Amino acid sequence: RTTFMAVEKPMQVEGGYIIRGENKRKTATQLLEVIDEKLAKESPQWQESFQLSFVEIYADSSEQLFEDALLITPNKFAPMAPKLFAGVITAISLFSSFVYCIDTFSENEAVMQKLKEASEQATSGIVGAYDLTWFNELLVPMLVTLGLAQGLHEAGHLVMSWSKGIKMTPPTILPSQALPYLSFQNRLKTSPKDYTDLYDFSFAGPVTGLTVSFIALLFGLQLTTEVDQSVAQLLPSLPVGFITQSTLGGTIVDLLLGGGDGILINQDPSTQIPLHPIAIGGFLGMIIHAFDLVPIGSTDGGRMSQAVLGRVWHLTFSSLVFTVLFLTSLFSDGFNLLLGFLFIYSFTQRDMEIPCKNEIDRVELPRAVAAFVSWVLVALILCPLS
Repeated sequence: RTTFMAVEKPMQVEGGYIIRGENKRKTATQLLEVIDEKLAKESPQWQESFQLSFVEIYADSSEQLFEDALLITPNKFAPMAPKLFAGVITAISLFSSFVYCIDTFSENEAVMQKLKEASEQATSGIVGAYDLTWFNELLVPMLVTLGLAQGLHEAGHLVMSWSKGIKMTPPTILPSQALPYLSFQNRLKTSPKDYTDLYDFSFAGPVTGLTVSFIALLFGLQLTTEVDQSVAQLLPSLPVGFITQSTLGGTIVDLLLGGGDGILINQDPSTQIPLHPIAIGGFLGMIIHAFDLVPIGSTDGGRMSQAVLGRVWHLTFSSLVFTVLFLTSLFSDGFNLLLGFLFIYSFTQRDMEIPCKNEIDRVELPRAVAAFVSWVLVALILCPLS
């Protein structure tokens, strides 16, 4: 009675039991510390398999909208997708990413002619008569740019999961028709201590990847203006219709390559814009990591939303964002990145994140401000350029 005043018997819910009641301690942290200490002394075996979380749920009474409750669940959460299935999806996504990067050269007639000649020479059986070093020197920088940004994204998650004591699954690479891949999906296997830990884990990865991709885009565009003619005629390209799918990305490309007068982005959507491979890798990476920050479901952005708004309000905000994205996708021409994202999301990341141990205390104001700033940036990246 001096710790938690239950107002009803435990009620079974999906994944565990809920006990409604009132916290008799000053804070949620104090409550959980006292309960965990008592359980450790009286029933250490119980703690090896189960955990208590202090959460916020909808109230049954009309006098208040929410009420507090203890949630009893297993202390380890199994991944939703079987390992074999996740492995197959990852392999398919890696292969399609490689093919996608090669395809950025498909509209370059000079490259296609040289590759055709190399293929004919290889078929004829002439040993050493063909050399693809020139092509690898163009393809590898694009792959490295994408891989470096994604690698640092995952490193951000790993560092935070280690420092916060959170266990997660290996990433499953999600495929995409309009991008090399959609996302590296990590599932949490153990509960974060509180919303601050969940936020830090979620924020570190995509923001790192987005920053690296943005720098790569700027550096690659600079290289585009400096390459000599022999290299320029072999550059990969993106169509205007694809570049204008991003307001921020399209504006930057037009500003640095076209002077900002709309000369590039106002051309026919099928017009190809030659870009340095690093610029293409940066542009694609910027979109990929922006999708990870979209605040819906259990994406990294969704986890941040839950940490800032709480589980209940996150559901409302997530639904609103999904509706806005869906309506926006209906009026998008050509390359519909948003619709493809929403389609894959509906199968993979629409579920809520596993509960934190303390879901009462929200993150502090600086983290909330950083979250909303990142979502504004995401809107600028993912909204098509008019």
